[in-house]
Amino acid sequence: MIPKLLRLCAKHSIGPRFPVILNNVLSQQVSTRSLLYIIVLLASLTLLDSKAAVTLTETVYQNAIGDVAGVYSKSQEYGDQIILGGDSNHVISFYFEYNGQFEANGDETCILRFYANDGESILVNNIETLPPGTLIFESEPFAIFPDFNTASITDINVDVPVSFTWTVEFAGLRGISSDRAGLVLRHPPNIGLSFDDIWVKFGNGWAPYRFNGNPVANFACMVIAEIDTQLQIIDKHEHGTEPPSFTVTGPRDQTVIVYGSDDEITWEPLTLGTLAGRKLEVVDRGFTPGQPRTYRAAFANSTPMALSGFSRQQDGTTKMTLAGPTGMPCSLQASSDMKSWQNLLEFKFTTRPVSTTDNQAAGVPLRFYRLFLGDVVEATPDLTDQAVAKYPIEFVPQEP
Repeated sequence: MIPKLLRLCAKHSIGPRFPVILNNVLSQQVSTRSLLYIIVLLASLTLLDSKAAVTLTETVYQNAIGDVAGVYSKSQEYGDQIILGGDSNHVISFYFEYNGQFEANGDETCILRFYANDGESILVNNIETLPPGTLIFESEPFAIFPDFNTASITDINVDVPVSFTWTVEFAGLRGISSDRAGLVLRHPPNIGLSFDDIWVKFGNGWAPYRFNGNPVANFACMVIAEIDTQLQIIDKHEHGTEPPSFTVTGPRDQTVIVYGSDDEITWEPLTLGTLAGRKLEVVDRGFTPGQPRTYRAAFANSTPMALSGFSRQQDGTTKMTLAGPTGMPCSLQASSDMKSWQNLLEFKFTTRPVSTTDNQAAGVPLRFYRLFLGDVVEATPDLTDQAVAKYPIEFVPQEP
């Protein structure tokens, strides 16, 4: 069996993805970006540590920073195809800028729609292009107002493709210069991507339209999606007598611990790692061929394991600092040749790093240390917010 030695020295970071919604112009969001990033990150840590009922969101598309390049008005339904730039595609709210050039009568409205770009292929500059097809979302008509505004639709709860088209259809307007509404043009998007064209729905179907790059045909909008905070075990593969493999998925950059057990009482830690790219690949090299096995993955809720602060004392002993997941049984071992290992300390981490001294290091010219997690005995583990998989019944056989 491979020793459960954890050598963790990589650093991970999270980039800001959480602009705040202010007043009624999207471009006003930029100045408070860093503030809301801190607030949302704290909410994320609260959720994973205390299982509080908090909904985490991320901005997956935003075209808000570029200067206003103009306003485009159409009496037909029209909109923009965008490509999301975040992790989630479960949209819960949508914001777009528009300009109303009318005297309000109270009957001016708009409908927002989302389409998958899976319509019948058309040729655009000799390139096959898929226009809007399947309707994904349609709002109720909502009121619009004169001058520059931001429409806020917050009752959305749909999954969208990574690339989709959003459209508007204004009503209660005559379409003349003194009685119309139009979408605001901005470029470039600061989160996500957009093509330099828009889609317009005519009587015979959809057609692309652009302004030959002046301005670039992108409309100002922002898409907010809900982050899935649940852990999952996916891609479960059986490899005969070779170790089974699987993937743990969950919130980006969170630390998770993965266990394996033959009897669902003694749980052997397989890995402690970070969901870089929202995934962690696991191979169970300690399994016994033919032996049923249960796996579970849980948030570690703590700092990764680390050995640091080594200091040789005048009497020849060595002081060091140990860090790791709170409440987990750990063992510190030492060796002079990396072949024969001696237990120095068995303990559980508290909320702070642990300082210890190797009193047997005196007179030894070379000394190696390793820190690893011990087995956990839990007859009835709390599986709340944990992912579980059964081997071999849930694993798909793979060809060698």
